[in-house]
Amino acid sequence: FTIMGRATTEDGVKKRAGALFIVINQFKVYFKLGTLQLCKNLIRSVNQPNFPKFESFPVSHRVTYKFYVGRIKVLEDDMAEADKHLTYALEHCHKEYHGNIRRILEYLIPVKLILGYLPDEELLKRQELSHLSGLVKCVKIGDVRKLSEELERNQHLYISKGLYLSLDRLKVIAYRNLIRAVVSIHQENVKADATQKATNAQRVPLRMLVNPFKRYGDSDLLELAEDKKDDSGVSIQIMDQIKCILSNLIFKGYVKGYISHEKSFLVLSANQPFPPVKNGRLF
Repeated sequence: FTIMGRATTEDGVKKRAGALFIVINQFKVYFKLGTLQLCKNLIRSVNQPNFPKFESFPVSHRVTYKFYVGRIKVLEDDMAEADKHLTYALEHCHKEYHGNIRRILEYLIPVKLILGYLPDEELLKRQELSHLSGLVKCVKIGDVRKLSEELERNQHLYISKGLYLSLDRLKVIAYRNLIRAVVSIHQENVKADATQKATNAQRVPLRMLVNPFKRYGDSDLLELAEDKKDDSGVSIQIMDQIKCILSNLIFKGYVKGYISHEKSFLVLSANQPFPPVKNGRLF
């Protein structure tokens, strides 16, 4: 591969046309051996200015290369780059190669979910990706408990494809959507109550989150002791867990606001309290 990449003679230049094919096969070997760190050298070589122009290679080679680079970016948790490479692979894949399209979507859809885009249910059915359908529904409505059950049900499949850890982070987005739903109900109640000030819509009592979190939150919440309660009759341990989750969401940029510990309120920003998911941080 190195000799081909440096070839300058006319015959050598012709041989360089097979350089991307060799890169792809090396990707396959490294994936099989589990030595993905070696792929970085190959990607670096392809990005060198003396490497043949990417668009000069056959479309089948380009699609396969982008597919593998997209998978590598997923494992590196670089979802924006993974989205770019996998989208290229999907857009340039031959429409009649349904198996290849399905393989690309198997990675692209989880990436899109993490970036805040929900795929169409019809697309999942058409591409026989029903194992992702449950995840999409759970994220959409903020059902973290069922999301955990879906992940556990297909755990071996997701681990074999290197997707499990990435999909597990969907819980953060599901919690964001659950809180957003509760906030929406609170704001409707404030709007309907003429005695309430408009500013109260941005101040959400933390006790409003207790029952939704106990019903839709992770199963760990049910295991928390409820013997010690605060003045409002809410379990102190459960409230601490809710505050911990909220703090995490605020830190990562999924929620804009702060927690008033003294008055037990979530005080939301008046300007876009729930920023687009793609603007949030995974870590």
